[in-house]
Amino acid sequence: MTPSPDPTELEDLKASVPLLDLLASQGLVIDNRGKSYKTRCPFHKSLGTEKPSLLIWSKMGRWSCKTCGRGGDGLHFLKLQHPWKTHDQVVALLQQWREEEDRRMFGPSLVIVETLTDGSQRELVSRGGLAVL
Repeated sequence: MTPSPDPTELEDLKASVPLLDLLASQGLVIDNRGKSYKTRCPFHKSLGTEKPSLLIWSKMGRWSCKTCGRGGDGLHFLKLQHPWKTHDQVVALLQQWREEEDRRMFGPSLVIVETLTDGSQRELVSRGGLAVL
């Protein structure tokens, strides 16, 4: 299992995952409502109403349900979707989701290890024809 990233890396990971894309990938149908978005909350029964109660603020990376009171960021959403998983397993899910999105967006990665004249090495990563040092 991949070790959990340190707090700074975790914040960077959460910031790199577009919340709307993550929620849509979990099967939610999202409706644009001006500055925020709405969808049905998957964490409570509708109690007879079909009105969307989960608000999403994509620029802030936050969501909140006005019916059941749950809310948080993308990582917290995944924790609620997968309550049997540990924190590290949910972080690994988020990392895996990010990597899959990168592959869809940029194509497969090619890693080239270059040995420098002083004997040290550096990796060159090519994604979809773009070299990243």
